[in-house]
Amino acid sequence: MKKITAVILFVIAIIAAVSFYRALPDIRESGFLSSFVVGKEVTVDKLFPLGDYDGYYYKRLNEITQRAYTAVKEQLVDFPETIEIPAIDTNDLDDLLSAVIYDNPELFMLKRCMLTSDRSRSYFKPIYLMSREDYEECLAELRVAVSASGAGELELSDYEAELYCHDYIMNSCTYNSKEGDNRSNAYGALCVRSATCSGYAKALKLLLDTAGIENFVVLGMASSGKAEPESHMWNCVKIDGDWCYVDLTWDDASDSSGNSHPRHNFFNVNDEYLRKTHYDYSVDVECTEQKHFYYYVMDSYFDTDLNNLNDRIISLIIESDKIGTYEVQLAFSTKQLMDNAIYKLFRQGDIYKDLTKANQTTTARLVTTEINYTTDTDAYILTLKIGTGA
Repeated sequence: MKKITAVILFVIAIIAAVSFYRALPDIRESGFLSSFVVGKEVTVDKLFPLGDYDGYYYKRLNEITQRAYTAVKEQLVDFPETIEIPAIDTNDLDDLLSAVIYDNPELFMLKRCMLTSDRSRSYFKPIYLMSREDYEECLAELRVAVSASGAGELELSDYEAELYCHDYIMNSCTYNSKEGDNRSNAYGALCVRSATCSGYAKALKLLLDTAGIENFVVLGMASSGKAEPESHMWNCVKIDGDWCYVDLTWDDASDSSGNSHPRHNFFNVNDEYLRKTHYDYSVDVECTEQKHFYYYVMDSYFDTDLNNLNDRIISLIIESDKIGTYEVQLAFSTKQLMDNAIYKLFRQGDIYKDLTKANQTTTARLVTTEINYTTDTDAYILTLKIGTGA
């Protein structure tokens, strides 16, 4: 009896030594994986072939980890208890799990994982967020939601299609900072319509994938004003050969009363712009172009001076009248330039002259004697809120 007990305790000790949990930021959990021994007659490429994948994070993996990725991705939908994989070290392990989740927003059933090994085999043990039956039901709902979005049938330029997908999610989903209940995945954003930043980013990736636009999600840190930095996720999108950042979560803004204020302050921004508020992220693409920035495209971006400021405001007021929003947004390269515009418009009274001129064309009667405005001191955005009367 003592001998049997000793053997059992030894086995338990061995298992405990080669498998454990480790929490990873936001979405990941992994564990230790010891060396994998391949027999002389069966090579690793025959046991674990490479997959034909073009996901951004898959392509960043080394070849052995790509083989592990292939095994996990192709078997995960069957909800196995374990998936045999080739040997990878602990650094590659985190990369594997991140790549599977980041590249494949439809694999939202995976909550975390554990990896174990014996002397000749290594195994990826998935820990699921839901049962297979629940996942298949949710996946069917997600497919209906993606189809209903129209992302796969857009006959638009890449920029226009990207803007459509961005605004579709922004206008239908509400930000929820609490984890759980699918809020950190695409199903939460597109079906439950309540999501964290991870849910927003993965939903946008899924719609952009459907629209045929190359993109990937980015995990880093972000902080607005004097707030404490937090783990955050956004997207990197390729438009006309240029890579740009899109932070859909930060664009879906709300005030202290919970009222929604959709905007495009972080739509197709470059690295210099983003790093004012986002950091601790790593990508191997260059995001230097400014020409795809929303306000640049809308001709409401002021880089070096305030030339044509009044003419642009009048035109934008008339455009806002056509769609019934009565809100004008202007972007500036520096805070000083934004402050100069505020002084010119409100201290010198130019905005009231602009409203009077615009009022000669608009269908609604504008209030020309007063106007409210707000500023985004992180992005240097000035928003003019125009009143209308009878």
